[in-house]
Amino acid sequence: APGEMTRRREEVISNLQELQQKAAKVVAFLSNPALVKQLRSDKSYNLALLRDEHGVGAEDVESLFAYAKFQFECGNYSAAAEFLYHYRSLCTNAEKGAAALWGKFASDILRQDWDAAVEDMTRLKDAVE
Repeated sequence: APGEMTRRREEVISNLQELQQKAAKVVAFLSNPALVKQLRSDKSYNLALLRDEHGVGAEDVESLFAYAKFQFECGNYSAAAEFLYHYRSLCTNAEKGAAALWGKFASDILRQDWDAAVEDMTRLKDAVE
């Protein structure tokens, strides 16, 4: 029914706006290549840098995961892959990091980005072994 579709559309838009708002600080940071270059392989360092210099807390990082998942569910696989890639560089929870890697792998396949998918597959293989 058209009324049901309209209601569902409004619900999705409302979810999108809420997730955008929650992830805004971390997305703004990640949108600036000069800032992203400050990140290192040390996740604790990254989280401290975000918190102390940019006001981005752990809850903001977790909101990035939810926002990436929503982008994936809406078929925006490029954004999902990018956000999940960055989430993995900030996430200290191994289980969530693995979920993010699987999501990025699926996004890369759906975008037909075979080089990135092979890299992700290698990371997944290493994580499983």
